[in-house]
Amino acid sequence: MTITLAIVGRPNVGKSTLFNRLAGRKLALVDDTPGVTRDRRPGDARLVDLRFRMIDTAGLEVAGPDTLEGRMRAQSEAAMDEADGALFLIDAKAGLTPADELLADILRKRGKPVVLVANKAESKGSESGMYDAFRLGLGEPCPISAEHGGGMLDLRDAIVEAFGEERCFPPSTIRWLKPSPMSTSPCPWAPTMRTKVRSMTRPNRSGLPLSDVPMPASRP
Repeated sequence: MTITLAIVGRPNVGKSTLFNRLAGRKLALVDDTPGVTRDRRPGDARLVDLRFRMIDTAGLEVAGPDTLEGRMRAQSEAAMDEADGALFLIDAKAGLTPADELLADILRKRGKPVVLVANKAESKGSESGMYDAFRLGLGEPCPISAEHGGGMLDLRDAIVEAFGEERCFPPSTIRWLKPSPMSTSPCPWAPTMRTKVRSMTRPNRSGLPLSDVPMPASRP
């Protein structure tokens, strides 16, 4: 049985854009206006050889339960309870907000695997937002561009690392080797940014600082 991931984050961080990217077609409405996504939406995701179920959610905001924003938050929390874990999107260009920190607390309390995803990482000035993401205490952020398809191979690896090979690829799963055309766009900035971010983290199992460990060559 495949894993199910809730795509969560505050409004306008690119959740529906990533949902469409992983689905390989436009299933969710994308708009700059907050509140366009109000209910959770399920879908099937394809990320290179990885297949999983995903749930698009409304943006999480601090609001009372009787308000529209409060009902949207309830839908998002229901998706978190239903899923095996979460893809937690932040806006690397805009940096962290109190809503990001609130959602991080909610996710930690649930005790499920979380992949921290720094979207819009191709934007100028996004590096500071990447570094700030470590304050959330959810591990190393994975830089992507949901709009342009950059960083999808890194996202695939981050999901497999968080959930393990056995859960991501059960015996009954067929591992397709042909990548999705929507998930393989060149990502020239991701290897450089991940090298910088890794240099800030604790030493790896070899005992060497991650900044001293050679990074693999970027994939085509």
